[in-house]
This record gives sequence, C-alpha cells and structure tokens, in this order.
Amino acid sequence: MVESALAGVDSGGPTVADARRAAKVLADAGAGRVLLYGSVARGDQTAESDIDLVAVFDDLGDYADRWRREGALASAAGRACGWPVEVRVTDRPEWRIRSERLRSTLERRIAPEVVPLVERPEVGVDWGKEIGMADSDSGEALTRLMNLRTQVTQILNGMNRGDAERGAIEDGDDEALAFYRQDRLWALCGAAHLCAENAIKALIHVVCGGDPRRIHQISKLAAELPGLHWAEVRSCFDDETWGSVSPWRIDAAYPADQPEKSSRATTDYSGRLASHALAVAILAIDAYEQCYDPCSDTRLLRRHVTNTLERVQTQGIA
Repeated sequence: MVESALAGVDSGGPTVADARRAAKVLADAGAGRVLLYGSVARGDQTAESDIDLVAVFDDLGDYADRWRREGALASAAGRACGWPVEVRVTDRPEWRIRSERLRSTLERRIAPEVVPLVERPEVGVDWGKEIGMADSDSGEALTRLMNLRTQVTQILNGMNRGDAERGAIEDGDDEALAFYRQDRLWALCGAAHLCAENAIKALIHVVCGGDPRRIHQISKLAAELPGLHWAEVRSCFDDETWGSVSPWRIDAAYPADQPEKSSRATTDYSGRLASHALAVAILAIDAYEQCYDPCSDTRLLRRHVTNTLERVQTQGIA
C-alpha cells in the first residue's frame, strides 16, 4: 500500500512523507498507533486531497473529549505538514471492536487499506472496557437512524410562523414578512432534504450494510438499495419532488447563490417535500425494527415522525 501511495507523489497533492510529518504530531501527543487511509494511502491523491489519519491511543479515558482532541490534533498536524489533515481519534479497544466485529462502520471499511505510520507497543490497555461509540451492529444502525431527529424537529418548527414573521405582521411590514417567510420555507426544504438523505442512509445501513456517507443526491443514494427498497423510496415522492429534492441541502445553506430557486419554495411545494421525506423516515424506522427489536428510541422517533407527518398533511405549511 505504501508503494502505491508513493506512486502519487507527482500529483501535486500531499504525499506519504507529508503524512509522516503529520503522524509525528499525533504520536508526540500520545497516540500509540497512527494509521493513514484515504486517497494518500491509495496513491490517488490530487492537489485538493487532504491527509486522513486515525490516531489510536491506548486508552482515551473520557470519550466526551474526543471531538475537541480531534480538532486540536488536526490543526497541529496540518501546521506540521503544510496540508489539510483530518484526524479520527479512537483507542485500541474501540478500534478493534469497530474494525473487526461490526460489519458497517467506517473503521471496518478502511481497515484493509490503512498504512501504519506509527506502531508502538501497547501499555495498560483495558480490552474489556465499554467503548465510546456503538459496539454492535444494532447500536450502529440506531445511531444512523437517530440522525433523523433534528431534521424532523426542524420540519415541525418550520411549519408555522416564528417570532420574526409575527413581528412583521404586527408592524404591518409586508416586505419584511415576505423576507422572513421565504427564509423559513427555504430552511424547511433544506431540512426535508437532509431528513430524506439520513433516512435513506439509515435504510442502506440496515438493508445492505453499506456506508455511503459521501453521497448526498437522493436518487444516487436510493440506487444503492435493492430494487424493492428502491421502489419503496421512489414511491414516497412525486415526480417534482423526486427531481428537485437534492439541491436543497446546499441551496438552503447558500440562498443568495440561487435566488431564482425562491419561487419554488412555496407552501404547497415545501409541504409536499416535507411529507415525502417523512414518509422515507418511516421506511427507515420500519426496516430497523424488522431487523432488530424495537426500542424506546425507535418508538419515540416513530411517534415524532408520524405526528409531524400528520400535522403537515392536515394543517399544511403557514
């Protein structure tokens, strides 16, 4: 693998030598193993590539500190090598469980391609400890499924006028009312796209064991599913919403870049898009509960989704 990675040194992108400089920073911070994966490990890096590293500590201790540590290490490693660096922080017990025992994790997917840059003897590893992330396929699937919850809440909150719109009505300011209303409908469409995206990704995880985290277009995501499941997802949308849902993830975040799209985000369209995304969410919950036992989290999520769907269909979007 190192040889194939070295073959990419003329690409103008980061090299294994750059990755080693970054890895030294992680080792100096206490990582017992540093693993390279991604384009630099495969040797197909470009000038736009970053360096993907896993910092494997003997024992992280407080897993709640993981995200802060990842950011700090990525910044320090990037300064050391002169390239953008992405760092995943874990420890030996968590890496072993998630790369060897679970079928559909990032760790399992990248394990065959990793290039070890740092390897030190283990010291004081508690192999029987409770790890920070999911330690079972059902737990991993539940994590993916529960990513839906914030988008469902955003859809629910986006149904009705907020303080800004109500204030504009009280002030008799029609221009401000239209401005705030358009923002709400754009955000609602963005939440609907993310709801559908996360629902299909959760469905793929349960049905296929796949992990298409870098695919965001709904039709391409659905194409990862077997025919019957693809048909179920497609039946949740009408022709207009199926063909127009995918840009909203970006359009809602950068509305000034696509001003002509504002005419599409009507109350009728945003209501249909939200309903269709919520219908996909129900498919994902059904699939999880058929594969694994229902639990308190899935029951709560199902109630949240079905209640929101009912309100959208009966009350509409204000």
